Amino acid sequence: MKFSLLDTVTLVEDLPQDFLFCGMVGVVVDIYHQPYEAYEIEFCDDSGRTIAQLALLESQLSNHDTMR
Repeated sequence: MKFSLLDTVTLVEDLPQDFLFCGMVGVVVDIYHQPYEAYEIEFCDDSGRTIAQLALLESQLSNHDTMR
């Protein structure tokens, strides 16, 4: 498991169907182990309102600290 609950992550690919784009920052709010490992990520706007919350694979994310 690469990420933990409440880790800040960066999206590394565009997901235009969800209005999410490479470089957007989100927070891990849940971790799934079945049927495969995935992370529930919440993306918010500058006011703290949720833009999207969806399950993503590790390959779609990067540790936010390493993107700086």
